Amino acid sequence: MKNYIKTISLLLLFSIILLSCKNKITQTDTPVKVGETIISDYMFLKNSYFFINKNYLYNFEKGYSDDMQKFTYEIGKCILVFDVYTNTIASDCDAIKGIAVLNPENYDSLSLEDYNNIQPIEGKLEKTYFCKLTPGKDYDYDPYRGFFYLKTPASEKEVIAVSYLTDDEIQIGTSNGDIKSDTNVILISKLIKPQTLTPSNKDLWDLMMRNVYAINDTSKHLGNFNINIEYNNGSNYVDRQIENPMNTFINLLGLDLVDTNYSLMENGDGIVDCNLFIINTWNKIIIFPSDQPFDPLPERRFQLNESNRAKLYDIPVSNISELMMESRFRIVVEHFE
Repeated sequence: MKNYIKTISLLLLFSIILLSCKNKITQTDTPVKVGETIISDYMFLKNSYFFINKNYLYNFEKGYSDDMQKFTYEIGKCILVFDVYTNTIASDCDAIKGIAVLNPENYDSLSLEDYNNIQPIEGKLEKTYFCKLTPGKDYDYDPYRGFFYLKTPASEKEVIAVSYLTDDEIQIGTSNGDIKSDTNVILISKLIKPQTLTPSNKDLWDLMMRNVYAINDTSKHLGNFNINIEYNNGSNYVDRQIENPMNTFINLLGLDLVDTNYSLMENGDGIVDCNLFIINTWNKIIIFPSDQPFDPLPERRFQLNESNRAKLYDIPVSNISELMMESRFRIVVEHFE
């Protein structure tokens, strides 16, 4: 049984939420629709959002409270220091000689001679020169839910690696302080994305988040939009399952669980909840609380009937034609003044 003692609550953010989430506020003027965005289920943000390791992935969905307004994280797993690296060329003035591996703790005592004898292993060990990305400019991270995102998506051949320190004083990879104090240090980092990322490499494939979508909100007022999820039922799109439970998809996928007073409702109230954990109005994204929202794994909390699924999650992200063939859902975002 895991020991959870730390909880983040959205209740403390109500003043911000109420200013930014217009879809939960009664408006005196009739809103005017100014546009609509259709997002297919396969159009998640690719090579942009990543879990730091599988422990954070496994806790991601079950860490939320029943009403999704709180997130409880495992004691000692808050990330205090976090660095991101990408591959570069040796002539780069900031280049650091190093390796990126699945388990960097196995290489803590790596000598220069050992390093020189190491050979790259496709999808498991990258040996190259690295440069450190700039936090805030190149990336940001969530220290509690254990994921980070790149401001510019990684290219297909780009290597992404990290090092970090948790609040239980566990250091993964080389600390930034060690690099500054010794220019000859060999960087040892945790591999997140290798040059070749394929579904067969489950250790890394599952770390790439495939549950984040750009809203592309064009409303004049921040967050003034409605969201619906529809399934292609062959001849038409429907917004709920056609078999029991015949709930809306926004309810089944965890986007509509409370009413306007933030009281838990069995089937939701038909409106996407005002929840900054899920709908980030500043970055204009939706982060579904399930890591595979449209084809959830058996042990996951938010489920769909077998007849209402899109088999998207074991297809290479570059294979757009196959992703389109397996597409079943669309996210409809209506924008209002």
